[in-house]
Amino acid sequence: MLKQIINHDTERGVITCHSLNESPEYADFKLNIDDVIKLFYVIDKSRNISKKSYY
Repeated sequence: MLKQIINHDTERGVITCHSLNESPEYADFKLNIDDVIKLFYVIDKSRNISKKSYY
């Protein structure tokens, strides 16, 4: 399951997750950060990025 984190309420420890799929069954939802096992930073490897853009 891949979701974007669109909000992080640090006082309550809650993140709001958003799906890239626009179907109603994939609506945004809130999740307690204590229930999260792992978070990943996803990079789109299909994009062609030149090495010059890093400098």
